[in-house]
Amino acid sequence: QAKKFLLKVVEMEPKNAEVWSMLSIDASRWGQINLSNEYMRKATLADTSNVSYAANYLLSLKDNSTGYKEKVFNFVKRFPLSERGAQALYWLGEDAGNICDKIFYFEELRKLYPPQKFNWSSSGMIGLADAYLQIDPQKALQLINEMGDGPDWKLRKQAVESLIQINSLEKNQNFSAAIAEI
Repeated sequence: QAKKFLLKVVEMEPKNAEVWSMLSIDASRWGQINLSNEYMRKATLADTSNVSYAANYLLSLKDNSTGYKEKVFNFVKRFPLSERGAQALYWLGEDAGNICDKIFYFEELRKLYPPQKFNWSSSGMIGLADAYLQIDPQKALQLINEMGDGPDWKLRKQAVESLIQINSLEKNQNFSAAIAEI
């Protein structure tokens, strides 16, 4: 019943972003994803300054939109101080299939949204450290040292220091010591 009344409201007040958002939530609950996305798009058009509407619409395009990466960077420029910008960049990094792309997105996240101030950026640094661990353990160690002494970082620091030690032993052809370190 709510949908019928909400549709009447937006018929009378097409610029009522809150009602478009409510319609989006209602459609989502019924599994009508395309309709939910369309209602959220209308909410963003009705209130162009609302970061939540814009972020929800942007994230709805994540899996099925060409130019999604460009849209994320446009969003970040539009809302540079929003945790939601950090969230959008985080998901670009997290979903990247290529390790170099993953590093690029997480480094952008780090640069634009300092991990000390943004939760999504702080979470992204774990992904960045893990990516560096695969291709450049020294950079991983540098990042880990910058991030502090939390439990996630202590374990990663031990792992990367061991990996660096193993690589050094292998380089010097001290294979028995490398195996012992492993």
